[in-house]
Amino acid sequence: SISLKEQKHHFSCHMLPQQPLHPCMFPSSSKQKSTHCLTNPYDFQIGDIRILGTSGQNVDDIDLQSTIDDRVQILESCLNWGVIAPTCPDTLSCYPYVKNDPFIINDTPHVFFAGNQPKFGTRLFKGPNNIKVRLICIPCFAQSNSCVALNLNTLECHEISFENQTPQIIQ
Repeated sequence: SISLKEQKHHFSCHMLPQQPLHPCMFPSSSKQKSTHCLTNPYDFQIGDIRILGTSGQNVDDIDLQSTIDDRVQILESCLNWGVIAPTCPDTLSCYPYVKNDPFIINDTPHVFFAGNQPKFGTRLFKGPNNIKVRLICIPCFAQSNSCVALNLNTLECHEISFENQTPQIIQ
């Protein structure tokens, strides 16, 4: 299965939340049932595992506006603050919402990730009431030639590099 998310400078509106890329942009692959175009941010569930992810604009903007220099720490801070994009609408554009803020984290996910980051990073966040959340900064594939594999049973994850002809797990 392939899931596609918008990047910050792609074709749809730059304001969050971003709508899914239109299937006409992928004429061959969009005919496949295994291709899914996603919103940004996107909240979904696989089995009992709840996953919340963004294309990374929220983390990039907090990095610019704060003194936090560790992007995994930024994800952890978002969890602690209970909001995906705390800089919206001040320095990160978003649609105005009156009643429901789509960036509020109402239910703690098992996995919280940000894509298009400068480098891979991960940490297991341990919160109150024995809550555990796998935080993941996923590097931009176009610059890193790598992706991230997540074990849904253990929530362990590894970066996989495609730098050479043979994919390699980076330890």
